[in-house]
Order: sequence, then structure tokens, then C-alpha cells
Amino acid sequence: MQSVVEVLEREGFNVRQKNSKVLVKLDGLANPVTVTKDIAKDEYKLGSNDWGMSLSASLVLMLGLYGYQQHSDSLINAVFIAGALWLFVVVLLTELKLTKLRALIDKLNRESQR
Repeated sequence: MQSVVEVLEREGFNVRQKNSKVLVKLDGLANPVTVTKDIAKDEYKLGSNDWGMSLSASLVLMLGLYGYQQHSDSLINAVFIAGALWLFVVVLLTELKLTKLRALIDKLNRESQR
């Protein structure tokens, strides 16, 4: 994993190794991403936890829309809707910023296969 940390630091990523994982902090509003080694397949895997954020944002959005439909004068429903939209924007930004890291991890996986 130390070689992955060195490669990612050389490419300009903010990297920190924690146990058997490498934590990559992407710039801006993006969520942190982990890089782990899958020993069985002998390749590196990316974990972004975006599915959890998307599910949470969907549930909060449904809650806000339902509350807005039932009690249109409540400010809390607008806060729920705005919060859900914010979470969707963060997930989108994470996925956009993850493209360069995915390409680099794919390159490392191809090099290790040789």
C-alpha cells in the first residue's frame, strides 16, 4: 500500500494511510474516498460510499416533499428538500472528481497484472 500512497502523492492527491486502507481527500465539497487492496483478485478497489449518500438524500427528499404536500406552511420541509439537493450535489461532485483517481487506479491494476 505504500507504493500506492507514493504514486497518489506524486499525482497531487491528499493521501493518508490508515491501517490497510488509503484515505484520499478530494478537493472541494467531495466526500473522502478509500483505496483498498483486494488480495483475492490482486487489484486495488475504490470505495466512495456514494450509494449511502444517494439513498439518504432520496429519503430526505421524499420526507420533505411529503411534508410539503401535507403541511405546505412548514419551513422544515423546505430545509429537508434543500438538504437533499445539497447531498445530491456533493455526490455528483465526488463522482466527477473521482474520474482522475479511477483512471490512476486502473493504470496501477493493469501494471500489477503484468
